[in-house]
Amino acid sequence: MLFPVLHTAADFLVITT
Repeated sequence: MLFPVLHTAADFLVITT
């Protein structure tokens, strides 16, 4: 589950940027 969670975090950061 950690893998998908990290992927989501990266996507969120990209959207925020």
